[in-house]
Amino acid sequence: MYTGLSLMNEKELAEITRMIGVQVPPSSKEVLRDIVSGWIARAVKKEGRAQEEVERTVLEFTAKMWRIIVPEGTDTNDLERSLRLKMAHDASEFLSPGWALCCALIAVGKQTNIPKKLDLMEEAASTAVPSQKARKAKREEWNQLCQRWSTNDPTPELDSYINDLAARPELHTECLTLGLGLSLLDGSIGFPTERLYREICDRLDIGRGESDEIKAKVNDLYWKHHNAAMPTQTKDGEPEDPVRSATERTVYDAGALEALVLEARQQLFASVVPDEPKKSGWSKLMGGLSGMSPFFSNKMK
Repeated sequence: MYTGLSLMNEKELAEITRMIGVQVPPSSKEVLRDIVSGWIARAVKKEGRAQEEVERTVLEFTAKMWRIIVPEGTDTNDLERSLRLKMAHDASEFLSPGWALCCALIAVGKQTNIPKKLDLMEEAASTAVPSQKARKAKREEWNQLCQRWSTNDPTPELDSYINDLAARPELHTECLTLGLGLSLLDGSIGFPTERLYREICDRLDIGRGESDEIKAKVNDLYWKHHNAAMPTQTKDGEPEDPVRSATERTVYDAGALEALVLEARQQLFASVVPDEPKKSGWSKLMGGLSGMSPFFSNKMK
């Protein structure tokens, strides 16, 4: 946990200090780190104790809240790994409906580009799901969906995914943005992709104006990056594909990934933070942990 803390930049540390009550965070990274470290120790009533003891207490409490059974004698590193896997699994399940819609948009495009699009989606997913094991399981699921939907109309199978996503309006724009961004690996948003995109928008009660705005944003970013692309070489010495380069930059610059990561983390920690007018020390700790989840992400990448 403290390793993750040391990897956080000044902006991330300042955000955490605001979450724990510091209205005007200092500008020094070292001071910010000391403030957060001290707050963690006080929250678990281990002030003045060794970092190892503080970390162990935090991990054991988190495991208890998530109903993770910790056998006696479990090593601290193994316990932390169990929590990271829990985070990755839950984030993956939370985002699954949106990823399924992305698969549908991918599958109706050029079939020869499906593997490349899924490679890019898996790479993007590492931001929200920092576990290779969890991503591998999802990739296998995506492969099956795209294989089936590339030869059969995906629409009849989308009901459950759309219904799940309909209950999470905060994910609509981000998931559609990601799906369209990945589709641009074809060089443009083709007619089958746009037709399915419009149908999904209609079923999510997204109006024409908003859906046009999402598409325009993605297109504008793509062509901006495509037109600015400079002839470069890959690590293997091959010329870099400007379409892939522009698509990758569009996916990341559109802001959808950051928003999806934030929603996944908030959902994960909301499940263990009591909804009460006055938070206890423990619930404050869990609220703070929602902001400090990059600890685990950084160590799993």
